[in-house]
Amino acid sequence: MIESVMDSLPLVESHAFGSQRTTADWIEHEIRSRLIRLGQGFRPPGGPRRPGDVTWNHYHINIKSTDLTKDFHMPNLISSENLWKLLERGDEFVLLRLIHRDGKIEDWDFWNIQDISWDCLQIGALGTGQIQIKNATKPLTTGDDRPSWRQQWQSKMMDFYQREQTKIGKRLAKWSNR
Repeated sequence: MIESVMDSLPLVESHAFGSQRTTADWIEHEIRSRLIRLGQGFRPPGGPRRPGDVTWNHYHINIKSTDLTKDFHMPNLISSENLWKLLERGDEFVLLRLIHRDGKIEDWDFWNIQDISWDCLQIGALGTGQIQIKNATKPLTTGDDRPSWRQQWQSKMMDFYQREQTKIGKRLAKWSNR
């Protein structure tokens, strides 16, 4: 189903849009709209704060695009807190990743977040910790089994919060000495 949507996308001319974000928004919106029109159980998420761009059964599908002609390639996937809640209720979070040059899609892949190696992921300092792809121009690799993935995630989160505490301590000391 997803393959037929990907094959039917028109070429996007880079001059048609004003920015990288506008091009990415158009690609992501077009795929989301086409999946929902397919029916087959694809539907919009339950609200604006729900994870993913489209849902299918208990899968929350996050559509991300990376323009190889640009310099920044660390897309945010989901907040750690939202992913925890989603997995605890038995849902799954998957990534539909698109690689393009100025809007022309060159490749795409489909991943369950728990199948992506932590060598390819990191925790970004947004909110309660945002899971990000370290470099979306590189191929993603498969990690350990899902229980091991969760243990590594917990360890990464503990390290992340310890670094955040250190940063906050330095900021407090700096401001208390002014």
